[in-house]
Amino acid sequence: YWVQLSTLQGAMGNYEEALIPLQLAYTQDLLDEDGEYRRLAQLLLYLDLPYRAAEVLRSGIENEIIEPNSEAFELLGNSLIESKDFDKAVGPIEKAAELSETGALYLRLAQVHAQRENWTETTRALKQALAKGDLDDIGEAHFLMGVAHYNQKNPKLAIRSFTRARGHKSTRDDAANWLKYINREIGSS
Repeated sequence: YWVQLSTLQGAMGNYEEALIPLQLAYTQDLLDEDGEYRRLAQLLLYLDLPYRAAEVLRSGIENEIIEPNSEAFELLGNSLIESKDFDKAVGPIEKAAELSETGALYLRLAQVHAQRENWTETTRALKQALAKGDLDDIGEAHFLMGVAHYNQKNPKLAIRSFTRARGHKSTRDDAANWLKYINREIGSS
């Protein structure tokens, strides 16, 4: 009944009202299906309650209600990222990336490592993203690789990555600016 009421409220666009019965069902241990847990987590995320969404997902995975697939770990990782808990987001995003068919989630993992300023892990994740391939924006991967190499005090590799990134429309201008900056920096030393 609670799930049906939530679904009806959601269909009418009343997302806050849709959350109430689903949250009630969850707290009373009445949810027992993967889709119910994911729906609750997605509603919580939509209503800007990412930490609670992460708790629901973690509970569902630990209690073997949610199938531990790439999408589940990605949703958990994104919930943790939205709640600004980048350290805890690493594990789920890494699992999601391992299970994924494309390199997109390794790129997401690299972005999380960059937020943590862990440049070695950023580089490692980007290499995996590029190796797995099928990225929506390969220029973004090369650009972030340039930033990672620069922060690891390796300007030659940074220049190589920014040069590659400059060849893509989405990162052309930013990569060109970085190249100018690095060349000025090298020239002045």
